[in-house]
Amino acid sequence: MGSVAATEVMDKELARFPAPRARHGPPAGPSRQEEKTGAGECRGESMSVDPVCGMSVDEKKAPFASRHEGRQFYFCSKGCKEAFDRSPTKYAKA
Repeated sequence: MGSVAATEVMDKELARFPAPRARHGPPAGPSRQEEKTGAGECRGESMSVDPVCGMSVDEKKAPFASRHEGRQFYFCSKGCKEAFDRSPTKYAKA
């Protein structure tokens, strides 16, 4: 019988557990593949960052938006839009 490397055993054990689920909040940033290829830019996506929660929002599909001092802001949810509308200067940073 051959010996099994510790990394092989660990990989098999870790494969038994599901990957952690994403939570609502600031994005972790682009994946390594997106950094290398600029994938979002290649697809012609126009992405914005929700100023309240920091989540990436596709401007063309954003369910909520507001204007403040001539700028358009996009939101992931009604709650984020309402928070912004109550206090826009708190979230509208240059």
